[in-house]
Amino acid sequence: EDAGETWTERFGNLVGSGLRKIELSPTYEDDGTVFVSYTSRGIHRSRDRGMTWEDLSDSLPDPNINALSAVGSFDNPNSGTVIAGTYAAGVIVSTDGGDTWESRWPTGLEGGFIESLSVSKQFEEDGTMIAGCYGGFYMTWDGGEHWTRVTTVERYDDRREDTGIWEPIPQVPILGGLPMAPRDKELSFRGWQYPWAAVRNPLFAEGYASIGTVPGARVQFNFNGTEVHWIGVRSPIGGMAAWSLDGGEPDTLDFFSPIEEISVDVLELDGLVKGPHTLTIEVLGEGDGPNWNHVVVVDGFDVVYGEQETYTSD
Repeated sequence: EDAGETWTERFGNLVGSGLRKIELSPTYEDDGTVFVSYTSRGIHRSRDRGMTWEDLSDSLPDPNINALSAVGSFDNPNSGTVIAGTYAAGVIVSTDGGDTWESRWPTGLEGGFIESLSVSKQFEEDGTMIAGCYGGFYMTWDGGEHWTRVTTVERYDDRREDTGIWEPIPQVPILGGLPMAPRDKELSFRGWQYPWAAVRNPLFAEGYASIGTVPGARVQFNFNGTEVHWIGVRSPIGGMAAWSLDGGEPDTLDFFSPIEEISVDVLELDGLVKGPHTLTIEVLGEGDGPNWNHVVVVDGFDVVYGEQETYTSD
């Protein structure tokens, strides 16, 4: 309360682990209201500047909170608006200071996953906020009844869960039981007998890419858009892959290059009919070097959605 010169612990009955966000009410100096959210333990509220805390989790549609915002005045016990982005229930809103909640996007395009929120300071009047999720950014001007996608391109990293190319999920070393750090060491011991392997390089998206070396190894990427870009690698050890779209006739790509080109567009398909599509990729095991060097790299996909679309909350 002195611009950070001194600090007083206001921990109270809070659980320390998993705390993700601290949100002060806009009128904190007058009402002393503060909220904290957790990655898996919901939201807690204090009305006395953090001396004591109430657990609001029982009233939440989802206790896994990724984003939190408070707007309006909390002068009265049942006043003030609290908005949260959840892991599986979309955007949830309380108009009575956190006592009761309702979802303003129960399902959404990404199964309800909201990573970030930006809420207008005049939300109670203009209903404006932006939600960031796996499908990009979505904006509402009516408090969440309707949402408009405001991004046109989205990156789907090969290791992102909703990219969904690993079905069934491979065992070691892609998503097996090993910690992240030893995976390169695991590869050096086990060699390239796995259909797909995780290889680390800071130039890859998210620091990892999936490398295919075994002939016949396949992945499928399901997407909804008008254009898709396969992000991969061309290199002196690059091999060949077959690809097809929506079950059509396969075509081939050669990833051999005398110089290494990392995280570049290796395939671009545009002018697609707006709607769902499936891109299938298969390692051919052919190339200009020794057979074990015939690598095919899947680093991710960029999907273009086309025109903005508006979605109505269920």
